[in-house]
Amino acid sequence: MKTINIQLEITTRCKTCGDAVALNAAVNKVWCPKCNGQVAISSKLWTLLFNEVAETAKNIHLGEARRISVNDNKTGTVRLVMRKNSAFCPECKEIISSILADNNKIVCKNCNTSLTVRNKSDGISSKQLAYFFSEDKYQLEEAKQKSNIQKTEEIDCNNCGGSLDVDGSARLVDCPYCQSKNMLSDQVWHRLHPSAKVRIWNIGLKSETAKDIKVWTFNSVEDVCYGKENTLYCTGKNEGDDFALWAMTPKAELKWMTLLPDNSTWGEYKIALLPNNQLLVWNKAETHHACIYDAKTGEFIKKIGGLEPLNAKKHHFDLYHCNSLATDPDGTIICLIALRILRYSKDGEGIYTWGKPSFFGKKLKALYKNRKDKKKDISTDFLRKGRWAYAHKIKNRSLTYSIIPGECSVHIGNDSSLYILNSMPFNIKRGGLLAKFNRKGKIIYKVDFGAYDPVNQINIRTDEQGFAYILLNDSKTSQHFEENGRIIRVSPDGKEVKVIVEGSNSQISAMFQKFAVSEDGNIYTIGIDDQIRHYDRNGEQIWRSKSAQEFDNERN
Repeated sequence: MKTINIQLEITTRCKTCGDAVALNAAVNKVWCPKCNGQVAISSKLWTLLFNEVAETAKNIHLGEARRISVNDNKTGTVRLVMRKNSAFCPECKEIISSILADNNKIVCKNCNTSLTVRNKSDGISSKQLAYFFSEDKYQLEEAKQKSNIQKTEEIDCNNCGGSLDVDGSARLVDCPYCQSKNMLSDQVWHRLHPSAKVRIWNIGLKSETAKDIKVWTFNSVEDVCYGKENTLYCTGKNEGDDFALWAMTPKAELKWMTLLPDNSTWGEYKIALLPNNQLLVWNKAETHHACIYDAKTGEFIKKIGGLEPLNAKKHHFDLYHCNSLATDPDGTIICLIALRILRYSKDGEGIYTWGKPSFFGKKLKALYKNRKDKKKDISTDFLRKGRWAYAHKIKNRSLTYSIIPGECSVHIGNDSSLYILNSMPFNIKRGGLLAKFNRKGKIIYKVDFGAYDPVNQINIRTDEQGFAYILLNDSKTSQHFEENGRIIRVSPDGKEVKVIVEGSNSQISAMFQKFAVSEDGNIYTIGIDDQIRHYDRNGEQIWRSKSAQEFDNERN
């Protein structure tokens, strides 16, 4: 029987303490990791959930994710994120191509991890279900017990070799034979006390209930970057109006999608590709931390950074009101925060911006400080809610700073060169400015674009040869009635500045909202209504989506 796989992430809340509880298997009871109270999930509720999943799967694309919630009087609200995609090994991310429930167990061919597979549970009457795969084996075992404390296999005493039975009630176990104390290893302890982390597990649906939809569209794109294997990574909103992170081909063939936290009142989710083929995503307006995702599968890996303590002695990776961020090939991260440039290690530790102490990078003080001195920068105060930002002001090294932080952005090239783009300097008549620095902080060039008025959207991208590409959306009149959009290419030495793509009238708002550049200089623009356009490095259009063709036909 042919089946289609659905990846699941499910949570509810403990009615006793209100803490989040992960449902990593289709069981009728789990235990709260905080208060040890029991959370009951009836077979009727599971049936309702899986029927909702099967119905949703009919109308979504391969790789797409959706959010579902179901209320139950006994359990409360159960929240589920589903993704219509292939199953993969949770350890090595290898795709599991064939799943048969009769096998009871599947061993990953790549890493030899043993994974559970079973037929649907008794009492769950959903006719569409074919199998459960990669459920949490500890939750499966706990469901059979009166409590969540399990007995493991016998372990040997470290001193005399006697057999010891351990139940997880204590980390230090006395040997009844020689009276020596044995500390349980991390491996044994984690088996007795499984993590409360939400993890992906899978169900199979009969293929006739889940059609593969070829044409895929999205509501909006907040940010985009180009990755390996001809992939565009995007943040924005899907057709279900959920904030999402997804990977697609330049022709909008969806590879995978992950839903982002839904507690944001603003979009502005930004994305950057890390050198280790991971994705860094953060919310520009609201959060202090960033999230790391696997670029191959879209699986959440970890959070990095957070609110910097007031007593910190050096910079802490805190992205509150971070306007722009760029990742260096050496693994470090550059941030533009309240008109200051800060560099962090891959683990979020503040380090010198230019590699060693100097006039520009000698201070490595904390980013935050109690603000009692009224003479400090008021604009920074406003951005940092009463705290003052130290460190590296852009104006110390170039004239590309702005009085409005939202009009500046940073980018790092393949050779670790730092680019700073500003569209609204103090002298507005000069227009947009771009400055390039090498890894030691020495300026390579400054370029004045001569824009007529403040630019509304700014982006920088580079290719492997060192050409910089800038997306500009400016107004020809101070009344902002007529917009002119351009993609400009700057040579590695800054001596050649050329407009390679240009829009007119109001086309730019629809055609060029976001863009990405591949290593070989191919340009991909994404606009409203799923408009995707592909240009070569000289600005010659190679391909455009159906919606882009329709837009151009209407304009002509």
